[in-house]
Amino acid sequence: MAQNLNFVNCSQTDVLIIGAGPTGLTVANILAHYNINFRIIDNKNGSSTESKALAVHAGTLELWDKLRIADKAIEQGQKATEVHLLIRGKPARCGLPLLPLTKMAEGFTPYPYLLVLEQSKTERLLIDALAEFSMQVEWRTELLKLTQTSDETTAIIRHDDGSEETIAAKWVVGADGASSTVRYELNLEFKGSTYGQMFCLADIEMTWSLDRDKYYANLYRQGMFAFFPMVGKNHYRLIATVPPELAAKEKISVEDIQATLDKHSGLNIKVHSANWISRYKIHSRIVERFRVRRCFLAGDAAHIHSPAGGQGMNLGIGDAFNLGWKLALVVRGETHSSLLESYETERMPISYTILNGTDKGFIFQSTSNPLLQQLRLWIGHYLPALMTRTGLIKKFLKLIMQLWIHYRTSPIVHQFPEIKKNTNIVQAGDRAPYDFLKNNANNPVSIFSLLKVTGHQLLVFEGLWSEEQFEDLESKLRVLIAHYSPSICIHLIGKEHHSLHKSYNVNNTSTLFLIRPDGYIAYRGQANALNEFAAYLDTLFTKHEVASITDDSCSTSMVNR
Repeated sequence: MAQNLNFVNCSQTDVLIIGAGPTGLTVANILAHYNINFRIIDNKNGSSTESKALAVHAGTLELWDKLRIADKAIEQGQKATEVHLLIRGKPARCGLPLLPLTKMAEGFTPYPYLLVLEQSKTERLLIDALAEFSMQVEWRTELLKLTQTSDETTAIIRHDDGSEETIAAKWVVGADGASSTVRYELNLEFKGSTYGQMFCLADIEMTWSLDRDKYYANLYRQGMFAFFPMVGKNHYRLIATVPPELAAKEKISVEDIQATLDKHSGLNIKVHSANWISRYKIHSRIVERFRVRRCFLAGDAAHIHSPAGGQGMNLGIGDAFNLGWKLALVVRGETHSSLLESYETERMPISYTILNGTDKGFIFQSTSNPLLQQLRLWIGHYLPALMTRTGLIKKFLKLIMQLWIHYRTSPIVHQFPEIKKNTNIVQAGDRAPYDFLKNNANNPVSIFSLLKVTGHQLLVFEGLWSEEQFEDLESKLRVLIAHYSPSICIHLIGKEHHSLHKSYNVNNTSTLFLIRPDGYIAYRGQANALNEFAAYLDTLFTKHEVASITDDSCSTSMVNR
């Protein structure tokens, strides 16, 4: 009989991440930037080799820029500048694109396009970024058991050689996908349903006459085709409704795809080859809680839904960013542990909104009712014009690009004086607006260049204050923030930055904007109410005595004054 080689050893870490997909790897990168002790494990043999999720939206690229990988992603991806809706291969009668991404979003985000980037490349980028911190994923490592007390979690894992290890971790992040072991160990129900309609996913080499820099959705009566341009002259991702004639087939071939396109698309397409072809059903599910004591769920472990709009991976990366910086500050003792309660409060409503939106999009795309099918085609012809004329196109654009997300009702954001939540005035909980610093017109500098991943940034707008008032304010702010543990960089925005003042809705009074590491406004307040700002800092951050105020490089930056 073979000898049992299993043995148990014990180790400790601050954060244990289960799952090394885009969500788990993003959490790991944030923790690495904060120099947090963590481990990340995955039971797969290595990173993904298939393209899988490939839509990277502007909101995600803005977050990746904080990790300094956005430019690398863009170099490896394919930009789609417009989204076009076709009806049986013909452009909508109005002649307008459904979403002119670059035209409508330029000036609102540094990334006014859809980036098509295979998940395999996304994971490789994040793994390479981890390697710069001398950190790596522990592959072929399986979570067997997870328990927790009020003080720590205990995870039993099994390595590739069969040996078992017990890890004591302060916090656990479950980013292990739709079949999450962490979710199972937490005994959480994954509520939702599975739709009956079958879809086909394929990476193909094909030729046609349409533009390479656009994404096309092509409707026909019984279903739809979607074409994402990928890197490579004739390389595309095809998402298609499986027609009735292929419903019984377990495997779909290149010949099947060609025949389906010939019969239903109305387009002259020649399919040359396929890198891979997969059939799948759509699931729409969300977990009842995103946190159980010291364990958190993120990404597909917490929510899965229709691929309509390519929201899934982007939503998971947003989860990771929201959770990552909070975990880092709590582990470092720079903020109260109650900060972690805001993860579920902030992200669950976002997940429900996207879940509901993608469900409606899926129903619109895949209805089997003959009358609704015909109505869908009729609406499709006029939808681009309707959205443009009513102004809905801007809202839909922000929705798709994940630039609509805000945390105005979050318990960890505050403003003084109070602003009505349903106004368009920039306020606490909003994404920090994108604009440019006053500079040489040939070399504009983005305000986002000031917003780093590690540390909060305090933007201080001068308004119409005098220079003496503004200098006195800067001195008082340095004294105030020196008492708090997190790194808070002060950036003084002089009145000559007219465009920035307008973008942030600052008029006469000097105004403070504390920007979180994920790019959202934590606090907005008048500078002449520093007691209110100090009270807010007290609720969030730990405090200490200061022997003296030093000229730290992150203390104050004068922005073109």
